[in-house]
Amino acid sequence: MVSSKARSLQSQLYYALVFQIIIPTVLLNVPLAVFFVLTLLNRGPGEYSAYLSLLITLYPVIDPLPNFFIISPYRKAAFGCFQWNRQLSGVNQVPPNSKNVVVPANSFIKKSQEH
Repeated sequence: MVSSKARSLQSQLYYALVFQIIIPTVLLNVPLAVFFVLTLLNRGPGEYSAYLSLLITLYPVIDPLPNFFIISPYRKAAFGCFQWNRQLSGVNQVPPNSKNVVVPANSFIKKSQEH
């Protein structure tokens, strides 16, 4: 018996693995095979060399992206990095029923500038 959460994570990992197989195949193996075949045919890559080189250099950039978009904990963490302003704005707020004294962070800056 596997919980639905574990099954969902297994499914996400499976799809991420599939994409991690497709990406190097398309971005590395196919361009290198084209280079190799054109060289064997004594034609040279010629005008295709820029496109093939671009595909090969895109691999390190694109390879980790399926993990961030497919696996939900990674996706939440990645998109959470872009929402840090909203989370930090609520940090300095004190609930009305709180008896703790909170000194605003910018008061330390003002005091240090006065000295």
